[in-house]
Order: sequence, then C-alpha cells, then structure tokens
Amino acid sequence: MKKYERAYKEFLMKYNLKSTNQRRLIFDSFIKLKKHVSAENFCAIIKQHDKSVGQATVYRMLKLLTDSGIAQKLEMGNGVPVYEPDMGHDHHDHMICEICGNCIEFHDEGLEKLQLELAEKHDFYLTTHKMVLYGICRQCRENVKNQELMLK
Repeated sequence: MKKYERAYKEFLMKYNLKSTNQRRLIFDSFIKLKKHVSAENFCAIIKQHDKSVGQATVYRMLKLLTDSGIAQKLEMGNGVPVYEPDMGHDHHDHMICEICGNCIEFHDEGLEKLQLELAEKHDFYLTTHKMVLYGICRQCRENVKNQELMLK
C-alpha cells in the first residue's frame, strides 16, 4: 500500500490539488478495481460510499488519473470508454468484441518479444505500448450463425 500512498501524494502534487475525503475515496476505490468500469458505473460505485460526491468530480478525477498514468482508458467500440488501473497490475493487452463489448485481457511473450524486435529493427527506443485488438467474440459469432439458420 505504500506504493499507492506515494502515488496518491505525487498525483496531488503534480496537479496542485489538496487532499480531500472525496478525492481520497475516488483514488482508493479506483485502485481497488478488479475489472474495467465505465465512468457512469464508477460514479455509481462512489455514490454507494458517499452520496455527496458529484458526477463531475468523479469524471474530472478519472481524467486526471488517466493523464497521470494511474488509469488507462479503453475505447470499447460502442462509444462508451472504460477505465482500469494502470498501476500495480501486470502488463496485458486487450481484445474487444465490437458487438457485445466483451473485453478479454491477455499477455503473450511472443508478441512482447516481436514488439521489442520491431523497435530495435527501426532503431526505436520503446518505452511502453498498449495493444487493443477489435473483432467479434465466439458467442456473438454463434448468435449470428444461429440467427441465420432461423431465417432459412
């Protein structure tokens, strides 16, 4: 937890913010997330703990957390971005279904190695990366296949 405490203090200093109970609640709740969450759903989570926290406060904090690298914002293909902690979690990439929005997290050493090789080939110093692959999950493909069969 010391790492998170330091990150919280550095976050406040970077944006010249004072520590408030609401900011602390939002920060702590976000760090504890175990799944991707939309801003609207995260706001509902915060409201369960403190009804006085305004939606604008939550949205502003999510933007600042993203800008500071504590949060990662993902476009799900449905127009509703989701957020996840980008600190203290193992690196992973994402596959997102364009129909249902299902998000599959994965890590592949072969891909990681290939990215480093490509960077070296192009004399590029790689500091970080984010990979998001879009497509259609098995369940949605099966649903489409079943609907086609019903129309015949």
